[in-house]
Amino acid sequence: MKKNSVLTKKSICGLRINFVADIDGAIAYKNPALVKRFAQEQGVGLQYAKQLFEELKKYLLMCGLLKRHISPPVSIDSMWHKFIYHDTRVYEDFCLKYIGRYIHHKATSKRTVASVSLSASKLLLVVQEIFGPPDKFIWGFEGGLAECLEPTVGRCDDD
Repeated sequence: MKKNSVLTKKSICGLRINFVADIDGAIAYKNPALVKRFAQEQGVGLQYAKQLFEELKKYLLMCGLLKRHISPPVSIDSMWHKFIYHDTRVYEDFCLKYIGRYIHHKATSKRTVASVSLSASKLLLVVQEIFGPPDKFIWGFEGGLAECLEPTVGRCDDD
C-alpha cells in the first residue's frame, strides 16, 4: 500500500477528496471472526476470505474519501453484507473510527448503478492510485458490479 500518500493530495484520478481517513488504521484492522464465518458460510478458503476482507476495507475507504457512488465488484459486496450483518455495531465502529462516517449500503438496480457509479475502469485506477496494484482476481469485475451504491451521508434507504 502507498503509505497515506492520498492524504497529501486534493484529488485522485480527477476525483476530489472530501476528507482525511485513517488509511493505515483501517488497513491494519482485523476481524478474524467475520473472516472465518464468511469462509465457512460461503464455502471458500480462509485465505481467500482474508484477502476479500482486505479489499473490502479498501473499497470502504474509497467510498469515504471520494463521497461518490461506487458499486463494488460482486465478491466485495458479499463480504460487505457479511460485515454489516455479522455485527452491525462493529461495522459502525469501524466506519466511524477509520472513515469518519458510516458507510451506508443501498440496494438499487443495474440501470441506476450504470448511470451514477464510477466505471469499473475508473474504479481500478483509483484503487491503484491509493493502494497500489489491485488484486486482479477480486477487482477484475468478472462477476460484474454489485447492484448497490454507497450514497452520501444520510439515512439508509432500501429500494
